[in-house]
Amino acid sequence: MSNMSVNAMPFDKELEIAVPGTVVAATGQVGADLDLKGDGFGKGTVVVCPSVLKTDATDETYVIDVEMDEDDGNGAPAGNWVKVASVTLTEEGITRVVPFNNQGSSVKFRHLRLMGTLGGTSPSVTLAAYVSESIK
Repeated sequence: MSNMSVNAMPFDKELEIAVPGTVVAATGQVGADLDLKGDGFGKGTVVVCPSVLKTDATDETYVIDVEMDEDDGNGAPAGNWVKVASVTLTEEGITRVVPFNNQGSSVKFRHLRLMGTLGGTSPSVTLAAYVSESIK
């Protein structure tokens, strides 16, 4: 259910990846890396809120990948990012949620980041993104 649309998800400022109004106009990292603090966060949801999605040329595409990495032993990512989920943005104003689990088969991923793959004539998306726990 990685493309489920929702109205609201709980927000914690410490789990913010991209502040509201973040503009992404090229392929690459979206916002900041997020340190999930070791074993303290097992499952969650990445919430992506696009407020403006440029579609003037009608050929623009927007894919946001959730990537995770283990720790290097010093509190930083080890540099072996693994794609764990993906969401395609097609409409502005539609919040998208992407469930994840940071407990890999034998690796406990501690770090999370978003990578955007943008395509088309002149893509640009304005968004906010954060990690949340799902509302049950």
